[in-house]
Amino acid sequence: MTQQSHHFKKINDALGHDIGDTYLKELSALIASKVRHSDTLARWGGEEFIVLLPNTPENSALKVAEMLRKLVESHKFSSPVGITISLGVADVNKNDNCIDDVIARADKVLYESKRAGRNRASAWSKSGQ
Repeated sequence: MTQQSHHFKKINDALGHDIGDTYLKELSALIASKVRHSDTLARWGGEEFIVLLPNTPENSALKVAEMLRKLVESHKFSSPVGITISLGVADVNKNDNCIDDVIARADKVLYESKRAGRNRASAWSKSGQ
């Protein structure tokens, strides 16, 4: 699953990169507190994170994504700027050559979520692709 924060540039521009870095640390700690020890959370770049959920079917991963989305939406961060996230979920399939194939699909539905209004979790299999 890929995750991207909304309005992160506004936080950096208005409040400075130190506040932005603090926000990213808070966000990653919040997400890490809710995923399993067997899962992997990593910063993918900028304000984007990736969560690998081994042995998790896409429909279950979508439930996790929706739980994380609601958690972030309701959390009181130290930043005065309202923070939400969008997430894209994709499952490994037999045609994947490497993990980058899965991430590319998850990233594609992440951006579809953002275009559809942000603060959403979407799955590849439900995207009509």
